[in-house]
Amino acid sequence: MNSIYKILLDYISYAVNVGLASAWVYRSLRGSFRHRLVRNFYGAQRILIYLPLREQPERRMMIADEDFLAALDLSNFLRSYGIKLQLRRIPPTGAFDFEAHSIIICGPKTCEAVRDLYLADPSYRLEQHNGRWEIRDCMTGNYLISPMDQASPENKDLAYLARADVGGGKALLLGGIHAAGSYGAIRFLTNYSQVRKLFKEVGKRKFSAVLTTSFNAKTMNIISADIHLAIRTH
Repeated sequence: MNSIYKILLDYISYAVNVGLASAWVYRSLRGSFRHRLVRNFYGAQRILIYLPLREQPERRMMIADEDFLAALDLSNFLRSYGIKLQLRRIPPTGAFDFEAHSIIICGPKTCEAVRDLYLADPSYRLEQHNGRWEIRDCMTGNYLISPMDQASPENKDLAYLARADVGGGKALLLGGIHAAGSYGAIRFLTNYSQVRKLFKEVGKRKFSAVLTTSFNAKTMNIISADIHLAIRTH
């Protein structure tokens, strides 16, 4: 009888060990897959993050707090997937050569060099219209107004997100109509589930999309960020 109990105990111990080993293998493979997917979407294991310099009082040039915080969130996410990062500053005026394998957190109203990248998009553009910045759907000619600028303002904003030809390769370009939109785009890009769905749809192709963001007006924390208009590849 004791020998039967011993056999049963040995079997249970074996089953537990196999189960633990299987769980470890599953987690390892799952983690490896996630790392590979994120790196494939962002295009490299070394990424440059470009932030615009803004003119402050007394003509000092500084990076705005909201841009720095957005870059910090993005950096923390990418580093968790083994991607190395460097920050670069964009002057507000004059020509500027961007490098490939980069993320440009800047709208066309802030920097002349970035404006040309927005103008090259055949699908969506962030441009001035009726005295304010709006997103134009190039295929329909319709303009999208930020909910923050409507007659009855809402705690929502719109953002432009694209992968464009830059420096002989590709780069991600994003800009909100307001700061909340840009921060929402960063929240979207640091959500693994969103990155996975976006990569499944666009792969490594060029694309452009319009995002919608909702936020808490008191804390400015992002509540949600999602696709607003159809993603277009080109």
